[in-house]
Amino acid sequence: MEEKKKRGGKLKWIIIVIVVLGIISAVGGNSEDKGKAKKVGSVNTADNKQDTAGEQNTNNKFRAGDIVQTDVLKITYIAVSDYTEYSEYFQPKDGYKYIKADFEIENVGNRDEFVGSHKFKCYADGYDMDEKLMKDYWSSADLSPGKKTQGSVYYEVPVNAKDVTLEYETNYFTQDKIIFVVSE
Repeated sequence: MEEKKKRGGKLKWIIIVIVVLGIISAVGGNSEDKGKAKKVGSVNTADNKQDTAGEQNTNNKFRAGDIVQTDVLKITYIAVSDYTEYSEYFQPKDGYKYIKADFEIENVGNRDEFVGSHKFKCYADGYDMDEKLMKDYWSSADLSPGKKTQGSVYYEVPVNAKDVTLEYETNYFTQDKIIFVVSE
């Protein structure tokens, strides 16, 4: 009887583990390409004159003007620039500047998607940078299928930073990210 209880207890834990793994697989996706980004076009910018739609970018890095698509989102990296509209009360600290990056995000999936600035991280030469809240700051949106949002994100970065990137997390569970190049 004691042996049956031990086997039943082990079986119960094995079933629980299988169910949990099944749920994680279903939520996180079961396709290797799910969450992977590919360039599907470009908008006209000085930095981006060639249209290389369909190009699979192995390092997942994209530049201003690129239109990037995953299985559920289409993200247009409209532009990036230094932000200089500050006042005597609101300015970057010594040796730093503000950058502004403009994006449009469209839900191309079949269920609502929560998007916004909270999914961005900025790195300058490998260091995490502070996000800044400016007057036209874009926070977040809960997009229905087929709907779009547009906004800007702002960061304070060192003036002499060589490699500045923005990462956008497309999948919380798999931690898939799209990397948008500011400078390199």
